[in-house]
Amino acid sequence: MDVRKGDRIVFHTTGQITFGPEAGMTAGPDGNDRWRRATYPVAAVPVGALIFKVANSAPSPIGSNAQPIVMPADGRLMLGVNDDEFGDNSGSFTVLVTRAR
Repeated sequence: MDVRKGDRIVFHTTGQITFGPEAGMTAGPDGNDRWRRATYPVAAVPVGALIFKVANSAPSPIGSNAQPIVMPADGRLMLGVNDDEFGDNSGSFTVLVTRAR
């Protein structure tokens, strides 16, 4: 989805992911507070959290937030998982993305 700077976008997220091979390495959209690293795309939120970026902007958290988020730039909206090792990930989030009116 393409967005414009200043657009207000709403995310409704469900689902769960597994981000590692050990027991308990699961996360919902807000991530898993047991693990945080400076090397994650958004160091301020835990591993596994749902994040976004627009074009070349810095990644930002979404989590389970259902309030509108103001887009920081013009471009393609991309969603991802706050992690720096994707080879051991599984599961999925389902995200309904709408423009706020």
